[in-house]
Amino acid sequence: MRNNPDYARLPAVIFSSSTREDDRVKAKDSGAEEFVAKPSSGMEFGKVVEGLQGKWLGRRRAS
Repeated sequence: MRNNPDYARLPAVIFSSSTREDDRVKAKDSGAEEFVAKPSSGMEFGKVVEGLQGKWLGRRRAS
């Protein structure tokens, strides 16, 4: 992904069921900007996605 100019600046986010620090480190070492443990519910997942959109894509949820 990083070698393709069309995607090189796109933020890479790893969603994982792991909460282990070594997995977090591996993701960062592989070029990921974020490592997120998968939330247990759909509502929490939506909140995580909204937060990531705001942080990396400048998108804010409409009120």
